[in-house]
Amino acid sequence: EDAWHMSSAVILAKAGVDAIIVMAGGPSELDLGGEPAGLRRWHFLIGATALTAVRPVFFSNRCGWEEGILFGGGSWAVDARGESLAAAAPALDETLILAPFSLAAAARARTLTPIPYAERFDLWRAALGSDA
Repeated sequence: EDAWHMSSAVILAKAGVDAIIVMAGGPSELDLGGEPAGLRRWHFLIGATALTAVRPVFFSNRCGWEEGILFGGGSWAVDARGESLAAAAPALDETLILAPFSLAAAARARTLTPIPYAERFDLWRAALGSDA
């Protein structure tokens, strides 16, 4: 569930992680085209996480059916600019994807987009009170 909160990505980036791994297993539903609707949301979120943290993001999603509940699959990896490192795994298919990435390219992206480093946690704390 942490992946649904962009603050998690910013905190990880400020802590200096090289990459973010998202492991998911949430249920989904089929859209009108017969594809897992939740998968579109996950792919949007993974790209946004990479752009926010300026880090590569590796997304592994449970797939298949269990007791009538759909798990969409569609694992994917993006670089620090939110661009695909490899084609996403097909929906509803157990697939191993290989997504080579470059720490140097991620570091270059951070010099061009210093978003996490500009985040002002002191302002968050002041706005939310002493419990933040």
